Order: sequence, then C-alpha cells, then structure tokens
Amino acid sequence: VVSDAVLSINAGDLMFDGEIVGETFYAFDCVQAEGRDLQDEEYLSRAIALNRILSANPQRGIVRAPLEVTEQGKRNLYARLKAEGKEGI
Repeated sequence: VVSDAVLSINAGDLMFDGEIVGETFYAFDCVQAEGRDLQDEEYLSRAIALNRILSANPQRGIVRAPLEVTEQGKRNLYARLKAEGKEGI
C-alpha cells in the first residue's frame, strides 16, 4: 500500500524521509524532489517542498508528520502525542 502510494506521486525523482507505522508512511522530510537534491537546503525549505508535493498529490497511506516551529507549539504537540500514546517523539 505504502510503496504504491509513493510511486504514484508525480514529482519526478523523489526521496522522502519518514517512518512506516502499520500501513501508513509518516513523511517528515523531503531530501530530493523533481530531480533536485534538497539535502543542503534549510529544513523549513524542505518542509515547504514536502507540503507542496503532498498537497498536490494526496495519497492514501502517506501522512505529513506534524511539524511545530515554536517552543510552545512543540510542547503542545508533545503533550497531545503523549496523551494519545504515540511513539517516536
């Protein structure tokens, strides 16, 4: 399911970083898109690229991992995920 979803994304050569949990891929970084190496780009630029690609190519089985950039946002996200029993935070 996950491999089919990733292969159906129309963004040229593409490389995500993330984690598979069950039948869902949680993408948290985009290191290559449309044949362009993004590894030396700032994380926020890569996150924007990831959001753009996933928004233009919604796929069942691929989820954008939550991203918070402020200290309070990160604390709130941590508390919510911990309360939900999520792992890997």
